[in-house]
Amino acid sequence: MRIITRVFDLARKCGYTSDRELADAMDVSDGQITRVRNGQRRVHQDFILGALRAFPSKTFDDLFEIVADEPGVATTAA
Repeated sequence: MRIITRVFDLARKCGYTSDRELADAMDVSDGQITRVRNGQRRVHQDFILGALRAFPSKTFDDLFEIVADEPGVATTAA
């Protein structure tokens, strides 16, 4: 299972102009934002909670999509 984020698309639409501004609103480091954006880190609990904090009118389903892994495909945790 993996979680796909819609946070970055929504951030632009909601007026966040930089990763730093989004990170501040989410109460996470801008490094975490960069790593998730670049695929160097998977979406994790702090990122999810921060996104819900930064977008209080949005639900989990508005911000994220859970995708099942294909059978037989190995995944690694980041």
